[in-house]
Amino acid sequence: MSRVTHLEFYSYPRSTATQKVRLCQHHKEITFAEERWIDLTRFEQLDPAYLALNPKGMVPTLVADGRPLTESSIINEFLDERVPERPLMPRDPLARAEIRVWTKYIDAGPTVTIASPTYRAWVAPGLAGHPDRQALLDLVGRAPDPVTRARWERTVRGEITDAEVDAAWRSIADMLARMESRLSSRTWLFGDAYTLADVETTPIVVRIGHLGRAELLADFPHVRRWFERVQALPNFAPTYAFLRAPAA
Repeated sequence: MSRVTHLEFYSYPRSTATQKVRLCQHHKEITFAEERWIDLTRFEQLDPAYLALNPKGMVPTLVADGRPLTESSIINEFLDERVPERPLMPRDPLARAEIRVWTKYIDAGPTVTIASPTYRAWVAPGLAGHPDRQALLDLVGRAPDPVTRARWERTVRGEITDAEVDAAWRSIADMLARMESRLSSRTWLFGDAYTLADVETTPIVVRIGHLGRAELLADFPHVRRWFERVQALPNFAPTYAFLRAPAA
């Protein structure tokens, strides 16, 4: 393996963005020099020390020789370039550009929309018993990213609606349809090789099952077979090992 820059990784295991980087990390067999868990449920992402690294107050963050990278897709490209073994991007510039278009779509679309059912199913129940809702609203109101801040505020107020969740699942169904079309003639999303496109998409498909909506895959046989291949890869089990860990 090529020599790797000193890397510090700040993450939260249930974050789909964190999982994207973990899949890349384990595929490339990279060991981070330091790792720190930023617990989003305790709002550690709003700690001033962490905001100094990631001004948006989001995870993950990779610090390479003291220089922070804060977007999961960019982190993955950096890791892929830094460790050239087992590449996750093709040599052809046009093919790389096409994969970047896909990863941008995943980042701006499904990754954002699936947050609404996630927050309502997982986050809202944990906040429901908070003794001081106004204090909680004041706290989440400090989130620098306006989209994230609004979602937290709606979660605290119990305002994530059925319509919003239904719209999210329609967006996810559209993603599955796009995948089905691509996979009808390919082993992986962009050809015969596993790439960052597959890495970026995997956590969204995993989250569908975790939220109890695995039936959405019923109409997409090529996606189901792709997901079986994904789960058989060596990087999958260590990325999702936290699901099998005993509760703290």
